[in-house]
Amino acid sequence: MHDFLSLGTFCTSRRIYGRLGIALLILMAVTLLYVPAMAVQQEQAEFAVMLPLIMTGSDDNPQLPTPTPTPLPPNPIPTPPGDITPEPTFEGPFCTDEGTPKIIGFDDSPGVGTPTTEDFINYSLEAVNFLRWRTTLPPLQPDPALNDIAERALAYDQGHGYFIENCMSTQYDYGRNCEAGWAQENIGGAWGSSRTWKDGVRVPLCRMMEEPKGGGHRANIESEEWTRLGVAGDVEGTGAYWFHEFGR
Repeated sequence: MHDFLSLGTFCTSRRIYGRLGIALLILMAVTLLYVPAMAVQQEQAEFAVMLPLIMTGSDDNPQLPTPTPTPLPPNPIPTPPGDITPEPTFEGPFCTDEGTPKIIGFDDSPGVGTPTTEDFINYSLEAVNFLRWRTTLPPLQPDPALNDIAERALAYDQGHGYFIENCMSTQYDYGRNCEAGWAQENIGGAWGSSRTWKDGVRVPLCRMMEEPKGGGHRANIESEEWTRLGVAGDVEGTGAYWFHEFGR
């Protein structure tokens, strides 16, 4: 009887350990599948924040005259490489398509550290104006009033909420009701462990320029109607999140 009980106990132990072994194998398999999935989700999240937002609507509002902005000197663009010539019909590509996108012909330095507010605004203006230059469009002028609006929109922290609340007027069939000639808004951002603040400027602009000509964010960047730009950003060493406010 003792031998029989010992044998039964031994068999039961084998079954228990066998089941534990199977459970461990299943756990290892799930872990191997789950970790890469998490990495993919992180990459997608990083990519998602690079995709900007857009708000469109009618510009017709005859009952609200557009204020005349004070003329300012145009924001300069960097001297482009000798092998790049602006063309009115240029369709792209505007950016490199390997690794972290960079604007072709524009500054591609890493942008280490955190810039001053002035440096960030100037760099953003230069990047937008360089993209406009590629199709022979005149540069946008910096505008302190639009910078102030951009700061308020950024502080509002609800995407296009500030723009909708303070610029869109339902009283006039979705027309414009804006101060300082404020007319349109682009929002962009990019950050991550391998990003810099300059990537935070360039990457979203590259994504915008991949849109069809005449539509979305690209339409704002390449508009002949807008003449001024306001900029504000939440800038870190690993990226940036910004608002571009376009004005007539």
